[in-house]
Amino acid sequence: MLLGFVCCLAVSCGKTGGMEKPALPGGAALSSSTNGTFAEASSSRQAGTSQKPETPQNPGNPQTPETSQTSAISSAEEIKEIPFEKRALSYDERTLPLVKDMIAVFEKKGSRGNAEIEALLAELVAADHDIGELWKKIMDHWEYVSSDLTINQDALPDGLPKDDSLCILVPGFQLTPEGKMRPELIERLKLALHCAAQYPKARLLLTGGPTSVFYGENAGKVGPAEADVMEEWLISNGVDASRIMKENRSMTTSENAKLSADIIKNASPRIKSLAIVSSDYHIPTVSLLFYAQAERMYYETGERPFEIISNAGCSIDEQIETLTVFIQSEFLKEVMGVE
Repeated sequence: MLLGFVCCLAVSCGKTGGMEKPALPGGAALSSSTNGTFAEASSSRQAGTSQKPETPQNPGNPQTPETSQTSAISSAEEIKEIPFEKRALSYDERTLPLVKDMIAVFEKKGSRGNAEIEALLAELVAADHDIGELWKKIMDHWEYVSSDLTINQDALPDGLPKDDSLCILVPGFQLTPEGKMRPELIERLKLALHCAAQYPKARLLLTGGPTSVFYGENAGKVGPAEADVMEEWLISNGVDASRIMKENRSMTTSENAKLSADIIKNASPRIKSLAIVSSDYHIPTVSLLFYAQAERMYYETGERPFEIISNAGCSIDEQIETLTVFIQSEFLKEVMGVE
């Protein structure tokens, strides 16, 4: 969902057919658990010996747990829970200019793989290792959605989770001044209805705030939220209301990502996977911003709210605007707190 002239912005990229390549490549050296701790697996050791486990790459909690010098350790991997110290993502006078320059270079050249960005990333890692590694993943994903993202036309692929750990995300689209849905939003909902039938246990998350700003005599008045109107349409077309979640405050796609991630994490902890359903040209931008938000939350809390595993796009013959890398970069800065 985008407000005003940016309401239908996106880079039309990718290929049709097939299942989208997982959008969260790489990951961290330590796997996140559901209770805010990291699970550390020490190597198998012979009975009667002891070995100090490696220190986790977590500067927020540098203390290394100690192993017993007297008890025998079985050949099975030993699991120790190491509390994760929550931290806010913030930049300083060294890191902020580097991040801004890196975004500006990508915006200008439209590619991750160039010497300027590599040099800036190296400087960023040297200035702050964890922020540098975070931005490596963000820049890799930006390159991915700009060149290699597979967009599945008119349906989700087979093979996605069959239970309610799957969430179908449907971004909104600016309503008319009278508070009605435009044809593009209706097409997104028709596709969402089909995807909901493909995966009848999946939850649906509708995003979009009150962008129906009236004009003329009603200038300045705000109409209904996109998510509320979308919910009414889906329920009237047979979707069980219990499957639907709403984020009805956001005014931009970046706000979609920030507010929706909180809903998934706090209200629906069973959800682990996200499938994006939107206009085909819009999916790369949604994927970029929701991925960035998930990685930011992982950096700050040690837990990702979801992984983006697939998508489905509907073709739109007439687009009011086309998304530019500039708009993507502005939204990305909002999500990642780059001011």
